Parts: sequence; structure tokens; C-alpha cells
Amino acid sequence: MHEQYGVAVTLDELIALRCHARRPIAHPPSVHLRANQAPSAARGQGMDLAGVRPYHSGDDVRHMDWRVMARSQIPHVKLYHEAREQPVWIVIDGNASMYFGTRVAFKSVIAARLSALLGWMVCEHGDALGHVFASPESITQARAVLGMRGALRLCHALVANTQPCAATH
Repeated sequence: MHEQYGVAVTLDELIALRCHARRPIAHPPSVHLRANQAPSAARGQGMDLAGVRPYHSGDDVRHMDWRVMARSQIPHVKLYHEAREQPVWIVIDGNASMYFGTRVAFKSVIAARLSALLGWMVCEHGDALGHVFASPESITQARAVLGMRGALRLCHALVANTQPCAATH
């Protein structure tokens, strides 16, 4: 094992975390598509009604379909087509307090690994990823972009901004 393993992160190490970001569980679709219908590439809470399903504990009461409930005497909730993607922002703390830790690793290294893993998960999910790096000297921001480009940009920023020498100035 490299002697700097818990002191600094490398680009190769952060890119290797991509294999851990795969979706472990495939969620079954809640809406069955009719012929010639395809789900939109855009995601999020949409306004187009996709259908209804029986109410389950924890569902949002604002989406109750009172007309179906009146006919069937069973509570139902409305389902909507998904709308646009929602950008995910990762904020990285660059204060000197992050360059302290246990025998295993500095807090900055653990935070960098976690941020990279989250970035790869966002990439796998298909959302746009942006990041903000806040240090005592400055705050830098990278706008949210889709795909692997956002995750790679985050990894490069983590390597550049979480080195122990960055905390000394």
C-alpha cells in the first residue's frame, strides 16, 4: 500500500470508484406503458398524468385521486410522467480542519472518496453533476453537466484541491 494512501487522493483511485457506483437494485416500473409510448429522457416530477395506482403508506396525500377513490372506495394516487433532470451539486469543504484524521486517513481524503463515489452514482443515474469547492481563500464552482464529463471534472477538482499542501497556505 502506498505510504500517502490516507494523506492524499490520486486521480486513478477516484476513477476506480466508478465500479462501486453501479445501481445495485433495479426498481420495477410503477407505470406500464401502452403501445407506441416510450418514457421521456427527461426526468423529475412532471405535469402529464401517467395513471393511478392504489395508495401506499407514505405516499403524498396531495396526489390523491379523489374521483377514482369515489368510484372504487379504495384510495388511489396519481402518477405523473417524469419531467426534466435535476442537477446534483456536491459541496467540498477545503478548510484546514479537513487535513486532520485518524491513523486511517485525513478527513479530506475520506470526503474526496465519498464525493467521487457520489459523483459516479449521479453519472450512472443520468443526472447532471456540478460541484462547489469552498476554502478560506476562495469559492470555486463548476456548472452542472451531464454524463461522465461531470464526474471526471469533479475527480480532477478533488485531486487538485484536497492535497495537504493546499491547507498550508
